Amino acid sequence: MKKLVVAFLLMVSFNSSAFALSQHTIKQGDILWNMAKTYFGDPTLWPAISDLNSVPNPNSIPIGTVLLIPSASQAKQIVAETDSKKKAELIASIKGEPAPEENKEENKEEYNGDPENVTFEKRVLYKKIDRKKIKSASSDTGKEEEI
Repeated sequence: MKKLVVAFLLMVSFNSSAFALSQHTIKQGDILWNMAKTYFGDPTLWPAISDLNSVPNPNSIPIGTVLLIPSASQAKQIVAETDSKKKAELIASIKGEPAPEENKEENKEEYNGDPENVTFEKRVLYKKIDRKKIKSASSDTGKEEEI
């Protein structure tokens, strides 16, 4: 019975550590290509590290930045996913975060014509231009032209 419990505990600890995220602190000379080769055995999986960490420019990651490193199987899933929405959901699940929301209803307030009820930005957004003529910026004569 003790062997069964020990085997079970080893199996559980092996499975949880196999998919746990590692961390890597960027040092002088680190590049994602070499990091992917070191962690995954495949340098072409470097976009997984970049995507998981939302790295804006993989060519200039500041020294001291701490990056999350997925498991090799997770890296393969990230790189293989071509649908951006599904990739974002996959990355969120790997990080243990809630899935990104597609539509936020909080910014869909309709403009009802009452400027007191709507923010300046929304007034500008919903403002209707009812002029038919504008002064041409390129005209030397200052004549109005139809738009």
